[in-house]
Amino acid sequence: MSAAAQTTWVRQIADALARSGVETVAISPGSRSAPLALALTEHPRLRTEVIVDERVAAFFALGVARTTGKPAAALCTSGSAGAHYHPAVVEAGRAGLPLLLLTADRPPERHHRLAPQTIEQVAFYGAHCRGCFDLGPAEAAPALLGATARTVAQAVARARGAAGAPAGPVQLNLRLRKPLEPAPDAPPIVDVSLPRVHPPQPAPSATSLDTLAELCRVKRRGLIVAGPAHPWSAPDHALFTQFSRSTGMPLVAEAASQQRWARSSGHPSCASWEWLLRCGCLADQGPPDLLIHFGPPATPSGAGTLAEAFPEATLVVVHPTAEGDPADGAHLLLQADPARVLEGLIQRAGRGPGSHQRWGARIDRFDREVWRFFEQTLDADAAFGEAIAVRTVVRHLPDDALLALANSLPIREVDLFCPPSMAQAPVLHQRGAHGIDGLVAAAAGAGWAGGRPVVLLCGDLALLHDLGGLAAARRSRAPLAIVVLANGGGRLFDLLPASRHAGLAEHFDALFTAGQTLDLESLARGFGIPYRSCSDAPGLARSLQEAGARAGCTLIEAQVGDAAARTIAEVTGALRRRLDRLAP
Repeated sequence: MSAAAQTTWVRQIADALARSGVETVAISPGSRSAPLALALTEHPRLRTEVIVDERVAAFFALGVARTTGKPAAALCTSGSAGAHYHPAVVEAGRAGLPLLLLTADRPPERHHRLAPQTIEQVAFYGAHCRGCFDLGPAEAAPALLGATARTVAQAVARARGAAGAPAGPVQLNLRLRKPLEPAPDAPPIVDVSLPRVHPPQPAPSATSLDTLAELCRVKRRGLIVAGPAHPWSAPDHALFTQFSRSTGMPLVAEAASQQRWARSSGHPSCASWEWLLRCGCLADQGPPDLLIHFGPPATPSGAGTLAEAFPEATLVVVHPTAEGDPADGAHLLLQADPARVLEGLIQRAGRGPGSHQRWGARIDRFDREVWRFFEQTLDADAAFGEAIAVRTVVRHLPDDALLALANSLPIREVDLFCPPSMAQAPVLHQRGAHGIDGLVAAAAGAGWAGGRPVVLLCGDLALLHDLGGLAAARRSRAPLAIVVLANGGGRLFDLLPASRHAGLAEHFDALFTAGQTLDLESLARGFGIPYRSCSDAPGLARSLQEAGARAGCTLIEAQVGDAAARTIAEVTGALRRRLDRLAP
């Protein structure tokens, strides 16, 4: 194989990626990957970003895919470099995000010889990947160049969900030989026709829709639960609204569902479901007898999930894969596109008052009272803590901003303290594998892809998990505000039974909350990122306004203390007394 043939081969691959829908590639520098890196950088239809850390690069690409729904790619050199992609691969697989992993490899004759940076890379990511395509060493024959291009197109299609499985990560392994420098006499790439592949949208059967519609008619206390979704894949909010109005079932819409912030249209709501669960209101009004859950499992709270709280309720799960539910109690699994299920149910619901109307109206009344309570208590003279900080961030999002929420407490606190009327923003989240790693890098990728402001709300522990992501964030071309709730570690554990277990008291901080003493100002200065410290709501609002008005990253530290669990307990007591006065 000549250097000219390899140069043409990598250019053919770059062109096939671009023609198949890839627009962004995060490149981590390396020698073995250099031929393809150059071809990608020189291609007019591809945008490339050089990111040294492969783990950061993969999450950066994941942020692009999460924001746009388009396949994004990451390229690395041979050896252990590709292993750093694994956490992002796991998240992409569980979240159904199209991600291409381009792993440069040594040629066959270097394998099984203890050659440097040479390990077995084929099927690197195991069951977490939708597939692995080993493109082999370069081939110069026009027919083989065309076959390589079509294989690349097939890999991209599989990443988009065209092979029956949902969208997800796919590996392309490329074996490259020296010389790795481009050849000036390389022939042009071949003109090849690439197949157009349209991922299937699973449709519900008429029988399954009839069965679910009958359940809606015979039950009297149902809840519609909208689980996590991506901004580009979520059903139209009007479908949830119409279904809720026609049946009388309140809508439980968490922030990650993309349904919470959509403007209401007079349908019954149960957005404050966790407070109603903690205060006993849901059970006291006659417990739910039907739970229709759309999408992946909902974000569990400190009080558990609705399916766990009401195991006697009939649980229906609607999801394109319909693998089951964490509570392991589903009565009916519909493997179908949620939007098409909603359309079918609306057609069968009729126009009269739904059988859940009276119960739904009572729940909606309690829901509105919860948000009135917070308006009157938290926005008055309450001390600056996580509740105030989270409400301030959501209320003062820059125009047209994306809101990225860290797992652990932030995503739960937005649901706890922020009513649906507070914002209008798409929400980015990692509710696939529910990990806290790679959040900063993913937020940077989201800003790169969308060109719009991004606000990342995270805790100090989540920031510590992705310090390398600050290297990508500091180069952000869009406004990127990283708001860090400085609460001394993983405070979600304060809400869990472990915090109350006497045998764990001595080791609780070291093994669970892992309290940190990060000097965020020095950290920001080291990365060349502007820093702001806030100890009250007005200061946090001003910092967000400044960050949203300038391109680049700003690190904002909200000094909230570590009393989140105590605040939630106190609010629960006061709210229970108030809601008791509403009970019939």
